Amino acid sequence: MVAIIIRIARQLFNDKRSLALMLFAPMFIMTFLYLIFGDNVYKPKLALVDIPSQMESAIRKQDVVIVKVDSSNSDKLIEDGKVDGVLSMKAGVLNLHLQKADAVKAPKLTRAVSDTLKSMSGGSGALVVDYHYGSADESAFKSLGYMFLGVFSFFFVFLISGVSFIKERIFGTVERFMLAPVSRYQVVGGYWVLVFLL
Repeated sequence: MVAIIIRIARQLFNDKRSLALMLFAPMFIMTFLYLIFGDNVYKPKLALVDIPSQMESAIRKQDVVIVKVDSSNSDKLIEDGKVDGVLSMKAGVLNLHLQKADAVKAPKLTRAVSDTLKSMSGGSGALVVDYHYGSADESAFKSLGYMFLGVFSFFFVFLISGVSFIKERIFGTVERFMLAPVSRYQVVGGYWVLVFLL
């Protein structure tokens, strides 16, 4: 039993690529996930349209980046991703138009505007929140599903290519190709044709 463990450990430490695959691949994947899901230090961008100066100065004290725009191009800014929300006032009612119902930006902007309303004298005004993409009752799967598609496809392609790499290393496929009378471009082209056929 001990001899088998020692033999496997020796093979593992002699194959530096497999060792790197086991050590650095999980760190790379976790870094990738961190970049996708982000952290809480993001300051959302809020565009102000026709907001009274007293309320504007109160919102500037919150933890958001303020952008002043006119009402004509506010939707375009949201579609282009230059702002995360637009705060406007129509008939005495505050309207907070958010880009989407995500887990970081939407709660921060809603909290900032609500805190501003509470801090102002007689700040019990109405706040209407709507979304450019999606809705407030969207499930976590709907809001994060497209991210998981990218993560899972990346992860499984990484695993399959790692297994193929080790399989080729064990059976010496690459060495046999290098000895064959074909160029490297033909080998790579053959792999691509095989991928597209499957």
